Amino acid sequence: MHSDHAMSSPSSNPLVGGDPVSMSPLPKLPYLLALLGLALLLAGPAWSNPAADAAWEAALAATAAGVGDLSGKSPRERLEVINQREERIREANLFFYKEYPHDPRRWHAALTLLRHNPRHIGGWTEAGQAIRDEEAAAAWREKQAAIRATMLETFASLPRAVQERLEAQPIFDDIGGLFHKLENEEQVAWASLRNRLDLHLAKYLEVPAIAGVVSRYMGMFERAHPADVTLAEWRALTQNPVVRDNDMIARRLEVVERESAGPMELAFTAVDGREVDLAQLRGKVVLIDVWATWCQPCIAELPTIKQVYADYHDQGFEVIGITLENAGIRPDDTPEQLEAKHAAAKKKLNDFVAQWELPWPQHYDGRFWQNEIARGRFNISSVPATFLIDRDGMLAAVNVRGPQLATEVRRLLE
Repeated sequence: MHSDHAMSSPSSNPLVGGDPVSMSPLPKLPYLLALLGLALLLAGPAWSNPAADAAWEAALAATAAGVGDLSGKSPRERLEVINQREERIREANLFFYKEYPHDPRRWHAALTLLRHNPRHIGGWTEAGQAIRDEEAAAAWREKQAAIRATMLETFASLPRAVQERLEAQPIFDDIGGLFHKLENEEQVAWASLRNRLDLHLAKYLEVPAIAGVVSRYMGMFERAHPADVTLAEWRALTQNPVVRDNDMIARRLEVVERESAGPMELAFTAVDGREVDLAQLRGKVVLIDVWATWCQPCIAELPTIKQVYADYHDQGFEVIGITLENAGIRPDDTPEQLEAKHAAAKKKLNDFVAQWELPWPQHYDGRFWQNEIARGRFNISSVPATFLIDRDGMLAAVNVRGPQLATEVRRLLE
């Protein structure tokens, strides 16, 4: 998953946040937001200690920092940057956890340590593949197990918000594991998972961080269900006032409801000059693919989209690309600088489209994560992200990828 800052784990969907191969603004966004909220709860004047405060700020900064723009970097360079980030997170939080055992903020550091895993790169093959240091990886798993054991031993005395995060982690992990099941079109026990989620929400009804596990769950749920079922699930889960009042979820729900209210409308002039108008595509099944040339997970999806396009275009399947290209625009750019930057970014996009032989139109505005359609209308914070529209122009499915794309397109074309 790619985002404005970092590689994220589970959740790449346009309406909720991430899966293991998508790029999003912050890693594990729902979980991270919950942890940062927890951090604010645990911080307080009674624990003011200059050294501890400085270490705490360093831990928070390391956790929140992204990896920057990875465009132009080789796969090895990308992995090195991502791994370095994970190492910084581990080092900063482990330091705080060890050095300040009586500071309640250490439990926030502990939760972060349980969620983050460096790649443990011990070397590289001649082909540029990472060689995993299994000894180091095993040692880290043992350390995580010890941290978890300590938290469980003192569970009753932990802050309520920490208890919620600790008990939410197995649910988070199981939801993350659905990614590969969905990719392989395996059966998922949705009713059982929803029951576990409901029990967790009921137990921690008053804890704001419960919104994180709802967001995680919906990120996978929508991939496997039609848009109307997804909307019904959103509405059911947001009956909980704590979940409903979460700003991120409120914005996502607003997008789902708005885009499901009637035939979708979208019109623009593509980078190659073609006029695009969804109203003129009624009667066809249309995939809106939000992506970028700098997003490796997006590029990994292109062969699938190309194959589905080749197989079903003659039967009425169309694709529209919305690209989050980064022209590097600055507020103080002169008109000449703006023109040159846009020209360079458009050339890069057009060259990529030609190289990959992508026949469908592409929206471009060069505004990166502030793309007028992706962010301005759909509130997208991670890519790739997709919207599948039926012959009547209605939103049929969200974030359909992999083998599911061909299955859904076939269904809608029948």
